[in-house]
Amino acid sequence: MQGDAAPAWPPVADYVDVFPLAERDTLPTFDMTYRRPPNRVSRIPMRILSMEHTSACWLSELAPKEPIRFDDEVVLDRGGWAVWFVGNGASHDLGKVYRPDGRHTGYYVDVLEPVRWQGDDIATIDPVIDLFLDLWIAPDGRWQVLDEPEFQEAEEKGWITTEQAAHARRTLAHLIELAQAGALVTPEARAFELRF
Repeated sequence: MQGDAAPAWPPVADYVDVFPLAERDTLPTFDMTYRRPPNRVSRIPMRILSMEHTSACWLSELAPKEPIRFDDEVVLDRGGWAVWFVGNGASHDLGKVYRPDGRHTGYYVDVLEPVRWQGDDIATIDPVIDLFLDLWIAPDGRWQVLDEPEFQEAEEKGWITTEQAAHARRTLAHLIELAQAGALVTPEARAFELRF
């Protein structure tokens, strides 16, 4: 499924505007526990750009199983970087994606069980549970749903519950509505710049 988006950006809180990638080793780190049913567990090294009670901003080097393509172009691959914007209690994240050469290629959105933590303490973050469905958003607002076959397989094989599947569908439908309105990519994500 693909679509186009109309521009409309609501005002939200400020984040760091620019971060030089060369300074990444100065950031605090943590390993995020990332679970994908039925039993895949990964520990993803993250660097903390911002951590508050309501939201967080993390940096990670990308290492997908296979490259992601949009309009016949590789937009996400090994060696690239993403800046992740996550809301406490949100059922999705939003990653601003860069190729290894520093070119911003778009935004990756994971549909998740609600992500939760206490206060500004990264040690309290619950494992992140992936619900298979994802959304790619190009810088111009065009979008595409990803991983629908994996979601269908997870449903058919009982890897996710009926409630999880319904939650994933509702979340994806809401994300698509926001993408169509041009309101999914927040102003702070759009304005953020990772300098290479």
